Amino acid sequence: MFFAALVLPSILAGEDDAALRSLAVDPTDQLLISALEVQQTDMDCSHLVHYLYQRSGLDYDYVDSTRLYEGVKSFRRVARPQVGDVIVWRGHVGIVVDPVEHSFVSALRTGVKVSSYVSHYWKGRGAPRFFHYIG
Repeated sequence: MFFAALVLPSILAGEDDAALRSLAVDPTDQLLISALEVQQTDMDCSHLVHYLYQRSGLDYDYVDSTRLYEGVKSFRRVARPQVGDVIVWRGHVGIVVDPVEHSFVSALRTGVKVSSYVSHYWKGRGAPRFFHYIG
């Protein structure tokens, strides 16, 4: 995850990350890089998260955001999210980008975006739950 902390500013700035991607060894690093590369998709939020986890070698059986919110065996609920953890509300899911900055990436109607989960909008959706992948 140290890698993610080093390259995150470059990715968010839109710099070419092909060389950075080749350096990623940790699946969480690859997950974050893949998530930040996607700008547009026809997938909904839960399909995007599932796709990105699979692309990074972190396999689990697909479930929608409501089921993820309830909890599934591939994820352990955590109180303190880490980079790459899943953030879930009833009806929406994303991937934590930076827990210090309270940011996550998800598929929205306007495209794949990084948002703050402490913004007025997301707070209005209720308290999110965070889950760490355990396989």
